Amino acid sequence: MTARIASLHCYPLKSARGIELDQAALSIAGFENDRSWMVTAPNGRFLTQRELPQLALIQTRLTADALILEAPSMPALGIPPLIGDGGTAFDQQVDPGEKELPADQGCFCWCAFLLQ
Repeated sequence: MTARIASLHCYPLKSARGIELDQAALSIAGFENDRSWMVTAPNGRFLTQRELPQLALIQTRLTADALILEAPSMPALGIPPLIGDGGTAFDQQVDPGEKELPADQGCFCWCAFLLQ
């Protein structure tokens, strides 16, 4: 019996749509950029599709400059990379409450409008 990989996917924003990959770089925590961002409640608790099914409407795309979020009837939103502790743009893994979508006004309004 031969194992065959049918497809590879990365989900940069937890609970949003994924990106189909031709190849994937692996880190100790899994695929690079997989679940590197999350939407959180004001108390810092991360939110999932179980609570907010509208998260499934969000299509993600990674560029060299940003994580791009797109959803029906919404303008695209570019979120600049989060760099800290000497890391590079998209190499940090998610720990609950540690790496959230930036709380800037534009990102907050975009998510609040879509997820209402």
